[in-house]
Amino acid sequence: MRGILLNCPAAQCSIYESGLMFARALQDFAGADLEYAEIASFEDIPPGYDFYLFNYHHITMEWLDPERIRGLPGKKMTFVLEMLPGDPFPYCPQVFDAYLVPDPTMVMPDPRVFAFPRPLEVVRGIPEYQAREVPVIGSFGFATPGKGFATLVEAVSREFDKAVIRLRIPHGTHADPRGSIAASTMGECQRLLRPGLELEIEREYLDKASLVAWCAENSLNAFLYHRDQPGLAATTDQAISAGRPLVVSPCPTFRHIHEYIPPYPRISLREAIQGSLPAVQRMAVDWHADRFRERFGDVLAYLGATSAPWN
Repeated sequence: MRGILLNCPAAQCSIYESGLMFARALQDFAGADLEYAEIASFEDIPPGYDFYLFNYHHITMEWLDPERIRGLPGKKMTFVLEMLPGDPFPYCPQVFDAYLVPDPTMVMPDPRVFAFPRPLEVVRGIPEYQAREVPVIGSFGFATPGKGFATLVEAVSREFDKAVIRLRIPHGTHADPRGSIAASTMGECQRLLRPGLELEIEREYLDKASLVAWCAENSLNAFLYHRDQPGLAATTDQAISAGRPLVVSPCPTFRHIHEYIPPYPRISLREAIQGSLPAVQRMAVDWHADRFRERFGDVLAYLGATSAPWN
């Protein structure tokens, strides 16, 4: 079996990074020879494969006419990154033979839809967690509406007399290109800061391993989103890989986390620091790349994978 995973062109973008994450998770898959390519047009898609696995997204692949996908040989699959609870199709065209949804909470009777665990990447050399007298509370993400950075500053100010708040708000290819949201957000966070709290804001874009290492420097990684849109937040992937305490808001974008850790304010930031680490460690086991590869084998079995190309 020969297949190819098709990602969008390289960018400082969570969609592109998700495609890389999927590719790395499947690079040791023994059930097929899987290659990888980044495409910017339909003509970039190479011929001659038994199956095509897209990291399709309506923005990063807006140039792609979905109907042309039907004409490709073999079977066609796609990852679905913008999903609603029980619905993977708000933005994804129904032209594929299978839909791979990296949302472990997805339940849908459609046999073409496969719920996948998040394929967490293992980063070596992360030191063991050590509690700190003055907590370091971190959050990161592109400057898009609803990220709740100011909400986090307010929450820290209510619970702690002394704390370091670390925010990483990198420049994004598709998010806040003029930097206006980032500037407004940083200004609001500075205004909310009270004596005893220290605020560090960084704008550099980090690769995945460096971002995991950054999360590992924190006493708590906190994401207090208040957005309402399809999809799951990917920021928690790196936080879990770092093996540090974690807290999230009740926002549905964290529904996969809520099955392990109650959302803030049902648990406080202080309670999350003290008690969330065992749940983070369980997620790291449940969402290991091995589970992701096993699920991909289920998809190929459903599609009738054989040693010869499909007709």
